Amino acid sequence: MKDDKHFEQWLKLREKFRAAKKSKDYSKVITYSLNIIDLSKKAPFIGIFVPSFEYDIAELYNKLGNKENALKYYEASKQSFISYRATNPLHKPDDYLSDIARIDKRIQKLI
Repeated sequence: MKDDKHFEQWLKLREKFRAAKKSKDYSKVITYSLNIIDLSKKAPFIGIFVPSFEYDIAELYNKLGNKENALKYYEASKQSFISYRATNPLHKPDDYLSDIARIDKRIQKLI
C-alpha cells in the first residue's frame, strides 16, 4: 500500500535525520530535512511538523554562514508556523507565537 510505503520512508528518514543531527553532519541534516519536507507533501496523512524542519535548515545554513538560504528557510518556517496556527486546533491561544518571535529575531540579525 502506498501509505505504508510513505510511512516506512518517514521512519527511515527520521532515524537518518536524528543520527546526522547527533553527529553534527550538517549537510546530511539539511538533505534529510529537505527529503522529509518533500515527503510531507506526498503524504500529509503522516502529520509531519514541517516548520521545525524548516527552522533546523535555517539554523544550519546560518551556522554555515549561508545568510541567503538561512533567510529563505527562516521565512519558510515562519510562514509554516503562521499557517499551522491558522488551520489547526491550538492547545493554547499563544501556541507557536514564541517560535514566530524567535524566528523574527533571527531574521532581523541577518538583514
